[in-house]
Amino acid sequence: MQSKLNKQVANKELSEKLWELGIRVDSLFYHCEDTIYFHEDINLLAADKIPALTSSELGFILANIPDDIEVPASEEYMNICKEAVSMKEEANDRARIVIYLIEQGLVKVDEINKQLN
Repeated sequence: MQSKLNKQVANKELSEKLWELGIRVDSLFYHCEDTIYFHEDINLLAADKIPALTSSELGFILANIPDDIEVPASEEYMNICKEAVSMKEEANDRARIVIYLIEQGLVKVDEINKQLN
């Protein structure tokens, strides 16, 4: 089941990056050590758990970004978008887009946290 689940949630590296950027949302799944757990199967007080956002949760974030933001057409952003179109790693691709938008100051972490909590 872990291999199928790995395709549905952002990988641990990207999840940790979202966490470092300040994303604090509840998710259906959590990374804890090297395993992904369903939220009911993990001690929710565990200090080392990181939300493993699903492609749906990340899609909700992206769908709620205002339409009027201007994203600079940088090579980095274009590469992220090209990967996303392939849909090979949908959750990871969506996570990369959210990370890029936050790092560029185009989306505020507080707004994302409010949307999902």
